[in-house]
Amino acid sequence: MKTSKVRRSSLLLVAALLLVLPARALAVTEILVTNDDGPLGPGLQALVTAIQEIPDTDVQVVVPSGNASGGGAGVTINATFDVAFGVPLLGGVDTAITIDSLKPADCVRWAVQELYGGVAPDYVLSGINQGQNVGAAFGSGTVGGATQGNGMGARAIALSQAITLAPPLNLGLDVADYAAGAAFARNLVATLIAGDPAVRLLERTFERGGLLNVQIPSHQPVGVKVVKAADTSDVFGPSLITYVDQGGGTWSANVNLAVIDSHGPVFASHPLNDDAGPLAQDYVVIARWLPLHVARSAIACRRCQSLLP
Repeated sequence: MKTSKVRRSSLLLVAALLLVLPARALAVTEILVTNDDGPLGPGLQALVTAIQEIPDTDVQVVVPSGNASGGGAGVTINATFDVAFGVPLLGGVDTAITIDSLKPADCVRWAVQELYGGVAPDYVLSGINQGQNVGAAFGSGTVGGATQGNGMGARAIALSQAITLAPPLNLGLDVADYAAGAAFARNLVATLIAGDPAVRLLERTFERGGLLNVQIPSHQPVGVKVVKAADTSDVFGPSLITYVDQGGGTWSANVNLAVIDSHGPVFASHPLNDDAGPLAQDYVVIARWLPLHVARSAIACRRCQSLLP
């Protein structure tokens, strides 16, 4: 009688395990990829190809319909935009959903509502951008897409690749130029998903409500540095864009590539503990962006009461 009960209990245990194990095996990590270069940005296809190599992931691609560089984290309010499906990426290997508002943050918000049922995916990856976005790059559409994902509760990572005019010149024009950076992104995300202790510091950033801003060097990486965000007034200051009067009220805005040359004197002058200096020495640099409520504690301002009308 006892043997029969033991066997019955064993069978029930095996049946329970058979029900549980397939469910765990089928669990997937949801990853949304966006960018600010649009479907023809070469870094996008490289990133999508690499991330799809991670087992048990579901990768969705929602991007602006064209180049949205410099758009920051702005969103469309009380206006319309068009959504297109099955738009080929550069090279025609994969396709994307595109949004013609040219705002990466719109892409993230729309995807969360329409593709994920109002719940943010596990990860939002924005990039790989053509050109670095060091420091407090709030004007960057790449960072803007990641910021929106972060604000909606996803683990958000902005990925940008540096450009250089110094030999060997690399402006990131082809998918192949992004192979090393895409491989690094794949390894980073796979390691985070696995909960590897090697990236515990980065996981803590997500747990504290922050995001990661990753810069990939223009040449083969020589190492990785986790750094602070640089003071980039010398990069994004008045010399970055030259405005030229074309007449009749029309002006052109031209980017000074010499200022943002990652191997140029501006970047070389930065220290190795920020995310601009190491690029000149071909390091991958990861800056941890934390929300202000983590960086600073609240304080009472008694004198502020006198400001009330």
